[in-house]
Amino acid sequence: MYTRLKNIVDTVLSFRDTEELIGIFPHLGADGDALGSGLSLVLAFGKLNINAVLLLDEEPVSQLQFLPCLDLIKVYTPDMLAEYSEKIKLALAVDCHQSERMGIRAKLFQRISQQAIIDHHVHAGDYGEFAVIDTGASSTAELVYNFIELLEKETGEELFSKDIAVLLLVGLVTDTGRFSFPSTTARSFEQMARLMEFKPNLTSIHYELYERIGLPQMLLRGEVLSRIKASSDSRVVASSIPQSLLTKIGACIDDLDTLPSEMRTIEGVEVAFLLREANETGAVKVNIRSNKCFDSATYAMKYGGGGHVRAAGMTLRNISLSEAEDMVMREAAEILRKCDSQVDR
Repeated sequence: MYTRLKNIVDTVLSFRDTEELIGIFPHLGADGDALGSGLSLVLAFGKLNINAVLLLDEEPVSQLQFLPCLDLIKVYTPDMLAEYSEKIKLALAVDCHQSERMGIRAKLFQRISQQAIIDHHVHAGDYGEFAVIDTGASSTAELVYNFIELLEKETGEELFSKDIAVLLLVGLVTDTGRFSFPSTTARSFEQMARLMEFKPNLTSIHYELYERIGLPQMLLRGEVLSRIKASSDSRVVASSIPQSLLTKIGACIDDLDTLPSEMRTIEGVEVAFLLREANETGAVKVNIRSNKCFDSATYAMKYGGGGHVRAAGMTLRNISLSEAEDMVMREAAEILRKCDSQVDR
C-alpha cells in the first residue's frame, strides 16, 4: 500500500510549479469524509504551488456548510466538459473508486487519461498501481492524512494546518461514527491526537454535525421511526419514505442521513433499511446499516451499489417503494438464516 501511495505522491509532485491542473472527484452527495478529504488535498496542494480543483455535482449539504474553505469547491455542469477535459491532467477519485458514483462528472473523469484513487470502500478487482484502496482504514480521511504526511516527508514542507485539521477531523469523526464503528483503528486515534494540536473547536464541530436540527428534520425523524416495519423475529427493520412526504413537511434528502444508523440501534436488530423514492421515475434509494453477520456492502453490490461492511447504499429501479421494502426485508431475513445455520455447524 505504501508503494501505491508513493506512486500518487510522486505524480502529484510532478505538477509542482506548473500550470497543469489536478481534478479531485469525491462521490456524488459528498459526505463529511469525502468533502473533508477532498478539501484537505486542495489546501495541501496549494501550499506546494500545485493547481487543483475540487469538483462536485452540487453544493455541500447544509450539515457541512460550517466547513472551512468551501469557496475552493467548483460545482460542475455539463457545459464545462470541454474546458476541464483540456485543463485537467490528473483525475484523483477521493472516497470512491468508480466513475459511476460521480454523477454528471463521470464523463469528465473517464476522459482524463491519468487517473488515481484514494478510497476505503469495499471493491472488486485491482484498480492498478495508482489506486490506494484500503478497506482496513477507518475512513478516506485516514488515508489522506497518510498522503499529506508523506508529502511533507518528500518535500520538507509543513502542510498540516488548522483548516486541514478541521476537515480531516470531520472525516474521521463521521466515518467512524464518533469512533464507535468496528472500522475504527488505532491509527484513527493517533491522527486525531495530532489534529487536536491545531486546536479545532471540537464542541462547535460536534454541534454542527450531530446536534443542530431544524423542525423539518425533527418531523421527518418522527415519520421514519413511526413507519418502521420489523421481521417476525425483529432482526430486520425497514422504513420507507415517499417523495411526497418529504415535500409535505419541507424536508430534504440530506435530512435522512443519520436515521438508518439510529434504526440499527434498536435492540436485537441485525440490519436496518431506509428506503426513499428517488426523483427519477421507478427508482428507489436504499441505505443499509448492519451488525454482525450481515455484509451491507456485498448485498448492495448485488444491485450495483457499494459501501462498507456495516454501511452501504444502492439504487433499485423499476420497482415500487412497497415492493422494494418487501424484497429487501425478505432477502435480508434469508441471509441471516443462512448465517445462523453456518454458525451452528
